[in-house]
Amino acid sequence: AAATREPDDLPRPDRFDGFCTDTFAFLAELAAHNDRAWMDAERERYQFAVRGPLAELCRALAARYVEPVLNRQLGWDLETEAKSGRALSSVVRNDHGRTVPYESALWVTFYRRARGGKRDDVQLFVRLDARGVAAGLSLGRRAREAGRLFRRNVQQYAEPLYRALAATDAL
Repeated sequence: AAATREPDDLPRPDRFDGFCTDTFAFLAELAAHNDRAWMDAERERYQFAVRGPLAELCRALAARYVEPVLNRQLGWDLETEAKSGRALSSVVRNDHGRTVPYESALWVTFYRRARGGKRDDVQLFVRLDARGVAAGLSLGRRAREAGRLFRRNVQQYAEPLYRALAATDAL
């Protein structure tokens, strides 16, 4: 008889089960052995330990916060699709063979679709590399207007911003 799945066993778009130890080991090894032959031999491992969990994190953040709060409530229209060229970066470098072929740091970036590309605006990001996971807010190199607005808002709302950051231990 086929086993039946309990409701808790079903995949949920807002669930992230975390990274494993091999996620970080893989990224360290990729940085050390960054060539096509090594990656071809390790592709299945990459999909299981790195790409799958990173896409799962992207979908969970989108489902739990970005879509309901930032997109629907605030109307920001941030890119949330868990695909390369969208909210996820690619492991393949796009530098036409001038350096190593693969990126050993990967990103989830939520950015406003209407503002051009990721580098043209402010973005919320998650960065994954061999040392761990980091998250934050970044201004693209060409995001001058977003930078001016950000600085103005930080100045105008400095006290409540400081209190909010201190309350979350972000300082």
